[in-house]
Amino acid sequence: MLILTFLELKTKKDLKSQIVSMGVLGTFVGIFIGLQAFDPNDITNSVNDILVGLKTAFFTSIVGMSLSTILSLIEKFKNE
Repeated sequence: MLILTFLELKTKKDLKSQIVSMGVLGTFVGIFIGLQAFDPNDITNSVNDILVGLKTAFFTSIVGMSLSTILSLIEKFKNE
């Protein structure tokens, strides 16, 4: 995502939707990671693994949306 952000700033191409898409992809990957270690027969000991995956999921979503928003603001202020 940081590479796409850098490329957008240097090439002036609109890559914000790709950055958000990478964040959404990271969300699904994080949820997938968390569910891989989930054992419905041992929910108490599986909670930690799910939380690790959810941390990844939320982190990638936050980074993708934040970078896209920052790029939009930079673009708006450059055009004024």
